[in-house]
This record gives sequence, C-alpha cells and structure tokens, in this order.
Amino acid sequence: SFCSHIVEASSPSSTETLQAWYKQIVARTLIRMQNNASYFIRDWGSNQNGAGRRFWPPFLDALMFVFIIAYTIIITPLTYLIVFLNPICEYLRVFMGLSMQAAYCTNDARSTWDIFEVAGPFHKCMEALVGMTICLF
Repeated sequence: SFCSHIVEASSPSSTETLQAWYKQIVARTLIRMQNNASYFIRDWGSNQNGAGRRFWPPFLDALMFVFIIAYTIIITPLTYLIVFLNPICEYLRVFMGLSMQAAYCTNDARSTWDIFEVAGPFHKCMEALVGMTICLF
C-alpha cells in the first residue's frame, strides 16, 4: 500500500521538503489501512471526508477494540469447554451414571470401587484409560 501511494503521488514540489512529502504519503497510507481494518481505532485528527464513518462516535472505538480483544481471549477456553468437556461429562453420565448413583446412595459398607465394578463398566473404563495413556505417551 505504501509503495502504491508513492507511485501514485507526484514528485515533491520545489517549495515542499522531501520529509513533508513522505509524511503526507505515510499519513494517507495509515488512513487507508485504518479504513480497510474497520474495527481499529480511528484517527480523530484526520479529515477523511466521510471515509471510515460508522454509526458510533470515534471515542467508542477504543471500547470496541477492548471488546474485540476480550472476545478473542475468552472464546478459546469456551471452545475447549464445549468441544472437550461437554462430551466427557456426557460420557461419564451415560456409561458411569448408574454406578456413581449406586455408590452415592448405598448404605452398604463395601468399598466404593467394588460398587463401581459391580454396578457399571468402571473396570473396563479404567483399562481403556490406562491403554490410551500408554498409547499416548
């Protein structure tokens, strides 16, 4: 974008210094980049002639920027919770719910592990878990 603005601009006039000419091109490039990235914070001092206008005033751009950063940080753990934790909880409820309920509600003095083994597929689940752990490492 910067190169296209340099090629598009005419050479600096005799009254204009080279540094001022480059500053003007850099300012146009930055304004164009800010307009292309619509959620960035706008430059209040630039005269954009309606370009990059939004429904909200410029002072809310910083709030919108903070909201986007917070959303980006929060969405990743939520995705992991939904994708991994929810199926694990459903697996436990479907396959081990009966044995967990029996272990919780019993008045028997037997060990909880014995109840899990009798009332559900706990020993098979543990064998599978150990097998997956060995395969994983």
